Amino acid sequence: MNRLRFLFPLLLVLLLGTVASSCSKDDGALTGSLLKAKLVQKWQLDELSLDGQVTDSGAAIKDRYTLLFRADGTYVQTLMADGTQYTGSWKFNEGDVVTLQLTDHKGNSRQYMVSTLTEKELRYGATNTNGKLQEWRFSSTL
Repeated sequence: MNRLRFLFPLLLVLLLGTVASSCSKDDGALTGSLLKAKLVQKWQLDELSLDGQVTDSGAAIKDRYTLLFRADGTYVQTLMADGTQYTGSWKFNEGDVVTLQLTDHKGNSRQYMVSTLTEKELRYGATNTNGKLQEWRFSSTL
């Protein structure tokens, strides 16, 4: 009987610990509708980098543009210099690494690894033909 008095509280603590850990909040991972909700807005290209080194920023970026992502899976790219617009489609591919797939007006598709997506910042990158990581950093225009 003494043994049961000792084991029952121990089992109760273990059981409650298991239940509490299974009910914990999300670890902050971006998935599904949360990704979409953060992306669907207008973004302005602010910085380009290559292998972690900033190569261009602000007005020094040649062909600087904005991206307007729409909830229907389309986007509009607008060149800031002359207002020329290009349209395309977008979608997220979820896995170990979240990727953003952009298909341009010519039908060319490219995958970008999303490293940051908040209400105010979007950062994605891709490996270029020289095997170096090219990264684009955008800020929200809201």
